[in-house]
Amino acid sequence: RQRFRFTDLAYALIMVHGLILMAGGAWTYARVPFGFWIEDAFGLSRNPYDKIGHFAQGFVPAIIARELLVRVFRIGSGRLVAFLAVSICLAISAAYELVEWGAALALGQGADEFLGTQGDPWDTQSDMLMALIGALAATASVVGRIPERRRPEPVAEPPPDPACQWPVDADTPPTTLLRVVAALEDQDFLVRHTAA
Repeated sequence: RQRFRFTDLAYALIMVHGLILMAGGAWTYARVPFGFWIEDAFGLSRNPYDKIGHFAQGFVPAIIARELLVRVFRIGSGRLVAFLAVSICLAISAAYELVEWGAALALGQGADEFLGTQGDPWDTQSDMLMALIGALAATASVVGRIPERRRPEPVAEPPPDPACQWPVDADTPPTTLLRVVAALEDQDFLVRHTAA
């Protein structure tokens, strides 16, 4: 059996997403230097690095989910694959936000520093929105670019022996049934047991 391998694009995106997460973990999301650069460049009121992380949290899993849905689960409908990939990303994002909520309850005041909410009361909703935008962007960007391995078309079975088909003529069902049984016996599908 051949081992499944993601595309090079998926592996590259997993690496980039890992780097985004490691930078956020090293500095905390509210203090990543790249985020301060974006804040200064665009005149923002807060460090947007966590939004980059949440965009990637939607984009990268959407690529991975799409590859699994198309190549492993063999879902052939492009619309269904897109819908499921985006839904999977939203489920991942919601689960992550529940973990953040649990951390906020456990850490109390220290949660703002850990989570990087920066006083934004809508942080959870905007994080999930960024994941949705990332998933939609990924789904739209790979349409027709990642090779889809579709199921092979089913091969038609040869038609049954005419003696086994239900006749259209005026034979009565018992006569037809006897013809079918006789045809099955001729093909050795049925063996008649006789009393010895």
